[in-house]
Amino acid sequence: MEFIVFKNRQVIYRQESFGGILYYRSKLFLLNEEQFQFLKIFDKYKYYNKLKKNEKKIVNEFLKWQIFLKINSNKGEEIIKSSG
Repeated sequence: MEFIVFKNRQVIYRQESFGGILYYRSKLFLLNEEQFQFLKIFDKYKYYNKLKKNEKKIVNEFLKWQIFLKINSNKGEEIIKSSG
């Protein structure tokens, strides 16, 4: 089964010398350089199965923090079409 990953729109982040800081739901998360760069270049959505192994590791951590949302591709494609 394929999945699509979306970034939560309520996430605020900024770059720091060590990587970055992320703010979501009154919590601060420290990001290393690799996590920050991935978050910075992440578009509206990506297909989970097409991600590289190290990107999946980052996405899984972000899923735990509820920064990303992972849903099946059928429902995800409906959302993409409806949002324009």
